[in-house]
Amino acid sequence: MNKKLLVMLIAAVSAASAFALPAAAEEHETEVIPVVVEQKQSLEGAKITLRYASYTYKGVPVTPDVRNGADEVTVKLDGKKLTKGTDYILKYENNDRAGIATLTAEGIGDYEGSVSRTFVVKPSTIAITTLETGKGNIVVNWNSDPTAEGYQILYSKDRDFKDEHSTTVWASSGRNYVNLKNIPEPGEKYYIKMRAFVTKDGVRYGNYSSLRSKTVKGGIGKITVPTLNYVYRARDLKPTVTVRDTDGRKLTLNKDYTYTIANCCNVGTATITVTGKGLYTGTGTKKFNVVPADVSKASLSQLEDVYAYTGKAVQPVPMLKYKTDILVKGKDFTLSYKNNIAKGNATVTVTGKGNYTGSFSRNFKIAGAGMVTKDGATYYFDKNGVMQKGWQQINGDYYCFDRISGKLVTSTTINKIKVDGSGKAVSLTSYGKSRIETMMRAHQIMLDVTDPSDSMETKRYKCFVWEYSKHPYYRWRLLSNLYPYSDEWDVDFANDIFERGRGCCISDACAAAFLFLEIGYTDIYVCHDTGHGWCTVNERLYDPLFAEAKNFDLNYNADFTDYRRNPVGRIRID
Repeated sequence: MNKKLLVMLIAAVSAASAFALPAAAEEHETEVIPVVVEQKQSLEGAKITLRYASYTYKGVPVTPDVRNGADEVTVKLDGKKLTKGTDYILKYENNDRAGIATLTAEGIGDYEGSVSRTFVVKPSTIAITTLETGKGNIVVNWNSDPTAEGYQILYSKDRDFKDEHSTTVWASSGRNYVNLKNIPEPGEKYYIKMRAFVTKDGVRYGNYSSLRSKTVKGGIGKITVPTLNYVYRARDLKPTVTVRDTDGRKLTLNKDYTYTIANCCNVGTATITVTGKGLYTGTGTKKFNVVPADVSKASLSQLEDVYAYTGKAVQPVPMLKYKTDILVKGKDFTLSYKNNIAKGNATVTVTGKGNYTGSFSRNFKIAGAGMVTKDGATYYFDKNGVMQKGWQQINGDYYCFDRISGKLVTSTTINKIKVDGSGKAVSLTSYGKSRIETMMRAHQIMLDVTDPSDSMETKRYKCFVWEYSKHPYYRWRLLSNLYPYSDEWDVDFANDIFERGRGCCISDACAAAFLFLEIGYTDIYVCHDTGHGWCTVNERLYDPLFAEAKNFDLNYNADFTDYRRNPVGRIRID
């Protein structure tokens, strides 16, 4: 209620008035006139209330009195609700950003003065832009809000956040991400929400974002191998690989990761690439070195002790083998020679190249054609200066030179033939002579079918295939008519193949056995029952006819699986 003040006014009437007055009234007279003056009420004691203690900033100034078409501001004085526009007007400060805004009501009409209060303007609701994982962690990213004081991130393994974890990033740090590292473990699923906030009186104000979730993936951490330098081994090198995750846990191959190794055969730098699997993601690499092998550790063959004098430089090329690798001249090694023209002692030096390093030397002798003796052993060279092995006819006599070393065999019985102290075959029967000629014939076929650089195993395979694939079946005679009375039938059956070009199963077996003998194998037998024949080398089965007609693998260098384990009879070839 406006208060009214009664004021008494005294009016003086002048004698000089335009109206004539009685003489008695010539002197001044006084009149009292009452006037009412209204007094305004002050708003200093008024109270402003808002529907909410905080409001969200949405890009426009926050005005609770016109929010969503409703007036959420109430001003009361002494319990009386005042009317906006009649009793007061509202003014705002700092309501166009997140923070603390001020609302002031200024009196109008019957009211004067003002009253103010503050309220919280919350930052706009921000969204989580990305969730990243890969190192046993979750990285939360968002778009920063320049008006926020900080960012609060909540994360929990249950979507109701009954057991939640909280972390804060202050805006002053300039970061718009957080790395949740200490608590998450690979394989765990976390629900995450966050808010930008401002504070008032120690209380944080801000709206949480929509719920997001992420399953934690571990990352590939340290990769180790036993050593960083591995010697070339003529094959892919596969060192033991140990992998740990970014938290140091040892991982399991094919469960947590797989790996590949590149450039791990030849000399150079190899690279291990580890790829996460299952609960782990990402990749990691580790390098190691493949260093040259020492060429002196290679095995050397096909370097004879003696070579024939030719008047020209004698330059033998030995075969070098390292592990399973046959070395290639010019690529893996080079050769140099010394004193290799004149008769006498010569030297060949092998020097590693490419995947090989180091060097070593070997001596050999240059001598004239014919039989040559070196270091107490006798060798035989033909007119072309080539060392010959096996049985040789020299000046009408027969001599046997070891099929591996080339040394003359003396004072013993070899291949059922007796040789004396000079190495000459003695006491020869017609069978013995025929046997030597058969072996010489087999030796030449072996040389024709194989290459000097072939291994014994390769020569054996080539001879076996030559025997069964190029000679059709034909029965010249029945073994059953021979074996009860003699064991000298092997030559006739072998020559069915060598000279006639066809034969039966016994012919195949005998021919293969003599070819194996010329390669250098021992413990060779031709076996038979009453109707079939085969041969064995070191108690391994070789059956040319069945290899051709039935199954190669079961009849070449095979285990015994049937009746052939126990033959009716057998004769030794070597």
